[in-house]
Amino acid sequence: MKTFRNLALALSLFMSLALPSACFATPTASSWFTIYTVSTDQSSDTLIITPDSPHTVVNPSSCSLTYGYAMSSDVAGHSERYAMLLGALLSNKEVYVVVDGCASGLPKVISVSIRRQ
Repeated sequence: MKTFRNLALALSLFMSLALPSACFATPTASSWFTIYTVSTDQSSDTLIITPDSPHTVVNPSSCSLTYGYAMSSDVAGHSERYAMLLGALLSNKEVYVVVDGCASGLPKVISVSIRRQ
């Protein structure tokens, strides 16, 4: 029994060191920003949001690209968030996003908020 417990402890220690921290990322909110561009990804059903400068893109999952955010259609409420972002772009309102994971190499948007300036 002691051998099994030691093996389990060693395995859990190995897994915590071997897996990248991105596997344990939690949803993270950005700061408020205005949108510079909204575009689509040619290879998938993904919307790309590029913040106006200066804005530091939050990237808790260590995605490979950091110039903006991606909104994938596989997350519930995709159409509503798309409409909110287009409205914010057209009216020059500030937004903040909550990201979790990656889509098309960018931090993946799971929530959007808008405010008046």
